[in-house]
Amino acid sequence: MKKKIEIFNIFSDHVKLLTEMNVEWNGELGAPAISSKRPYGNSNIAGDIIRILEWKEPTDELAEYEDLEAKAIQIHLQMETVLQILLLNPFGIKVGPYKKRDEYDNKSWVFIGVGYKG
Repeated sequence: MKKKIEIFNIFSDHVKLLTEMNVEWNGELGAPAISSKRPYGNSNIAGDIIRILEWKEPTDELAEYEDLEAKAIQIHLQMETVLQILLLNPFGIKVGPYKKRDEYDNKSWVFIGVGYKG
């Protein structure tokens, strides 16, 4: 019997959400993890996704807003697969030095070049 081959498409919305994920350390000798309470900045996961992806919020229909929230939660649930794929395929990571542009912003790391001697 043939195994079913699963296909997953990563879209630009997934990549944009990856850059907004809050990474924290769990436990003294634990491991890095995505914040389960504030994965994209605040505790309103659907609202954060709608804001980050710049989706236009409906102005009057509650049902339309609930549909948008459901779409946001659906993409949030897909992020588990996106993150797993990223960790298995780290080709976008450059080996070499990185500099943190803002000491208070953990998302401000930038590659500063292979030839950097610091």
